[in-house]
Amino acid sequence: GNLKSRSKVTQKANFIQVYFKTKTKNTTFEIYDISKKKKKTGVVSVTFDDGYITNLKAAKISKKYGVKGTAYIMPRQIGQDGYIDIDGAISMMQQYDWDLQYHHAIPITEMSKSKFDEEMRYAKEFFHEKLGLKNLSTHFAYPLGKWKKNSLSWVTQSFDTARVASGGIETLPPVDQKRIRTFNVLNTTTIDELKVLIDKAKKSKQWLVLMFHYLDNEKDSALNYESENYEAVMKLIKDSKIKNMTINEVYNTYLKE
Repeated sequence: GNLKSRSKVTQKANFIQVYFKTKTKNTTFEIYDISKKKKKTGVVSVTFDDGYITNLKAAKISKKYGVKGTAYIMPRQIGQDGYIDIDGAISMMQQYDWDLQYHHAIPITEMSKSKFDEEMRYAKEFFHEKLGLKNLSTHFAYPLGKWKKNSLSWVTQSFDTARVASGGIETLPPVDQKRIRTFNVLNTTTIDELKVLIDKAKKSKQWLVLMFHYLDNEKDSALNYESENYEAVMKLIKDSKIKNMTINEVYNTYLKE
C-alpha cells in the first residue's frame, strides 16, 4: 500500500515480478490471492484506543459530519476514573453508530497463553453480557502495538482481525488481517498531512485506518488531540467524499469469506 512508482504507471498489469535478497537459507515467500472479487473504493476508518471518557466527545463530534468510528476499549477499565462507563459505551453504539471492539492494558507480549485466554474470556463475557453483543465479528487492537510470532496464533483463534499501531495506509484487502496497519495521529499531526493521506487512499482505493487516543486531556502527551483539530479532521473526511466505514463494516464488506 505504500509502494512508490519508479516508472510510468500503467492501468493494466499482465504479470508481476518480485525480486528480493536474503542472507538466510530458510526463507519463505508467500503470494496471497490478489484477484479482484469485489469492486473496491478508498476507505477511511476512524479508531480510538483504550476507551477514555473523551471517546464519547469524539463520537458526538463525528456524528455532526456523518462519520462513525471504532473504539477499541479495555473492559477491565470501563467505569474507572477517566474511562467511559457502560452507559457511555452503549450510547456510543446506539446513539452514534460506533463499533466497540477489544483492547487491553497489558501487551500480549508480556502474557502467557493461559493469561491471554483468561483475559479474553473476561472480555468476551463483558461484551456479551454487559454490552449485549453476541454472535458478532470481533476485532482486536494490540496493546502498545506489540505482538510476537507465537501470539499471532492466539489472536487468530480468538479474533477475526487485529490491528497494529503503525505502518501507514493499508491495502484493501490487507495482506495480513491479523496485522492491519494504521496511521497513529499525534498532537503534531497536521490537517494537511491527513489530507494527503486521505486523498492518496481515495485515489489508490486503499484503506486508511486513523488511530486516536483521547481529546483535550490535561496530560502533556503526544497522544492528546485537541477537539477543535479533531472536528477539522471529521470535516475533512466529509468534504473528501471518501467512504467512511467502521472496522467491522470493512471486515464484513471486503474481508469476510
